[in-house]
Order: sequence, then structure tokens, then C-alpha cells
Amino acid sequence: MLLGFFLRRASQTPYARYVVRPEVSVKGVAVGSLIRLKGVTVGQVTKVGLWVDGESGKIRPEIVLSLDISKEPSLSKMYENVEKGLRVQFVPVNPASGFLEVDLVWSPGSPRLVAIGGSDELPWQPSDSQLAVAQVVPLVQKLSATDFRPKVDAFMQDL
Repeated sequence: MLLGFFLRRASQTPYARYVVRPEVSVKGVAVGSLIRLKGVTVGQVTKVGLWVDGESGKIRPEIVLSLDISKEPSLSKMYENVEKGLRVQFVPVNPASGFLEVDLVWSPGSPRLVAIGGSDELPWQPSDSQLAVAQVVPLVQKLSATDFRPKVDAFMQDL
């Protein structure tokens, strides 16, 4: 009987469903990953898959978020929150684990990077670590394509 009470209670929890389609890898996000707003768990990821943009043909990750609006009623007014600067970020839980959690962050004045799939799509914003990687990768690619032999040979001759 007690189990029935909890099952009924869980089924009565009001959830709002939203989608995020970022242009970055979401490796480490899984079904059941937590969604946090200011450190408070407000939902979880219910689906991780791929989505094809019909116009550009690009394949992007698609993450479905279920937000418990009983914990934060303003989450039911997501359009207003997005206009005020609410964005989705994918943040490492622990760099060693590779797991990501989904954070809802306030970033007034930030651009809306994505909103192409409809009104249920939330805009995302790169995390600090994603921005750093985006800056380092081109440098590493340039270094790996550079032939250092002539410089090393010249240095060795000067010794």
C-alpha cells in the first residue's frame, strides 16, 4: 500500500519537456543525467539521440530534458526565462570521469545560439571548458602539421 502511494505521487509530479540540440559533443550525458539550476536538481535527461537539421543537413545531438516544475514553478514559463537569459550548459561532473551534467544557467545578454526546432527547444551556451577546448584544438592541429625538422637541424648545427 505504501508503494502504491509513492507510485501515484510520482505519476502526479508535473514535468515540462524541452529539447536541446547543441553544436558540441555531449559525450558523457546519458539518460538519467541530472539537470540543475543553481545547484538544485530540477529534472533529468530522458532521451539522448541524434537530430538532422532539415535545412543544413547537419547532424547534431538531441537531448530531451524533463523538468520538475513543482520544484521551480517558473520553469513552466520557459519562453520568458529564455528571454531573460536562461541557457543550457553541459558541465563536467568530474573531469576524470568524463560524465557531464546539464546545468540551467542565467546569462543575461548572451546570444541565443540555437532555436531552430520549435518552441520546445532551449538555447545552449558553451561552458568555460568547451570554450577553452575550442581555442586549443586549432593550435594543436597547426602544431601537428608543422615540420620541425629544419629548425631542429639548424639548432643542432649551432651546437
